Amino acid sequence: ISEPSAMDTQKALSSCAEAYALQLESPHPLVRRSAAVALGGLGAGARPHAAALAAAASDGDAGVRKAAKAALERLGTIGADALAARLLDSDAEDRRMVVAALGPLENLAAPHIAALAARLNDVD
Repeated sequence: ISEPSAMDTQKALSSCAEAYALQLESPHPLVRRSAAVALGGLGAGARPHAAALAAAASDGDAGVRKAAKAALERLGTIGADALAARLLDSDAEDRRMVVAALGPLENLAAPHIAALAARLNDVD
């Protein structure tokens, strides 16, 4: 039995990440939370799904939000950028959750301070 090539490993990682990202849309909070945890465990392999994780950071379930925020933090700048993109969301509650998620990212959120400050003037 031969060792898998780097390309085979990358394809498998990409397939896993895609499957986990699809589960972020599950109607079941435990499935969504598990998918966010799994994506966080993939590290850089989850980068293509940063936007889906950013959406999950506004999930109605606290466990899903926590897992998504942790996964985004593991993605570093890409995770912070994906969250910051949601500062323009039309839903005020989603924007508040994004602001709360960016706060703990500290230095990673620094490039988005102007966008965060602009949200202070939101009427809602």
